[in-house]
Amino acid sequence: MFPNFTRAIAAVSLFASFATLAHGDYLGVGGEIPAISPLYATANAPAKQSELLDILNSNGSQGFQYRGLTFLESDESPNTDTNYFINDEADSATYEYIARDIAESSANFIGLLNELGAEGFSFVISYNPFGGPSFYIFEKQVGSTETFSYRIRESLSTSLETLSLLQSQGAEGWEWLGLRSISKPGGGTSPYQLFLKRSSRSDTETFSYRGLVRKKNAAAALSQLNTQGSEGFRYIVNLRNRTDSEILNIFVRSSMNLSNYSYSAEPLVPTRMEFVAQADAQGGSGRYFKDSQISASDPLAFGNVYVRATISAGGIDIATDGQITFTPLESGSFQLQTSTGLQSWTNSGAAQMGTAGAAITFNPGVSGTRRFFRVISQ
Repeated sequence: MFPNFTRAIAAVSLFASFATLAHGDYLGVGGEIPAISPLYATANAPAKQSELLDILNSNGSQGFQYRGLTFLESDESPNTDTNYFINDEADSATYEYIARDIAESSANFIGLLNELGAEGFSFVISYNPFGGPSFYIFEKQVGSTETFSYRIRESLSTSLETLSLLQSQGAEGWEWLGLRSISKPGGGTSPYQLFLKRSSRSDTETFSYRGLVRKKNAAAALSQLNTQGSEGFRYIVNLRNRTDSEILNIFVRSSMNLSNYSYSAEPLVPTRMEFVAQADAQGGSGRYFKDSQISASDPLAFGNVYVRATISAGGIDIATDGQITFTPLESGSFQLQTSTGLQSWTNSGAAQMGTAGAAITFNPGVSGTRRFFRVISQ
């Protein structure tokens, strides 16, 4: 899956102001990206389903969320696939993982995703191990009531046709999860585009997409990513359909997005220990691991790519009587939340509709207990 930073948060306490946070969801195999230093962990990529689930659930119970595979040399074998995990330390969330066998048709595939999505399990990845059969991985945040809906559309011949499909689905509020090869009855596979809706997101949220020809060297590639990021468009993945002569980089922007994105590249590292050290160091600057190359056509451009979201949801002030005034930068629905230790947050009062530039007032009252407040866009 790949990162989407579409949910804005402005945070303060009764005694001090805190930096505004960005919080979102991953597209495909990926992770939530708050502006808090993340921690990383890695593990082998076993072929057996039971062994993988043991690894995933052990890490998930410690707050490490599965992010899929990256290309690293394994510490125990020449297998270059390594599973990696992220703990953003933004809350105390833990995660549960289950596996299911590969569906034998597109109808069975989408039926399975929607059945488990209604139970709060999101589709993470089709896991294709060395030396074993493929299977699907699903994730659920323990205690969450969020549900997921999915749809598929047949893949089209060219990237431009696919981009048009993404735009039409995005206009209906469907978030693209990338291309999936789905088994056909009698053998073989067919390509489908997979889309998602989440119950936690606004019914009015839509998605816009851009497709730009992929650059052939590191400097130009990073410049393209950062130019699009400065306009609020987040890089997802590159796309090349069967009749294309060029590879397109695909970017997305949610209608609820308040973030801009900056990208940097670090040298590839061969081992898990070096990867975790590099990723943790980048995490200290609020940067999150994106993927392991920029341009396959230029060997000099290979590297570990990191992304950082910068965001300002709006100005927030607190008066001595406890009244909170929030001035949003964009129109939307805004919810005040409170916390005593920054580990968990609860809603304070009802959400309010707001207009860009017009102040909203919340009245949580005065308490004898130290409290932190934040306003989230919904």
